[in-house]
Amino acid sequence: MDPITNKGDVQYYLGRIYFQKADYEKAIKIYKKGLSLNPQSINLLYETGLAYSRLKNHKKALKYWKKLLSIAPHSFLANRVNEKLNK
Repeated sequence: MDPITNKGDVQYYLGRIYFQKADYEKAIKIYKKGLSLNPQSINLLYETGLAYSRLKNHKKALKYWKKLLSIAPHSFLANRVNEKLNK
């Protein structure tokens, strides 16, 4: 694993811990802190949307996923978002 190089990365990995424990609200809080440091992070945008989706808040999930699609429309995560939206 590569070293964690910035505070946004720390928020991503910490949020993933809470996400994996199904504490989606805590994960969202941490992901949003990471997004305040790096609003262009497609990883944080994807994960925030995914956490909202798990909470059945599809409107907010879509908000974060649309931003991801506008930043990196041809990325691997954009493909994942499109798969989720086309289900």
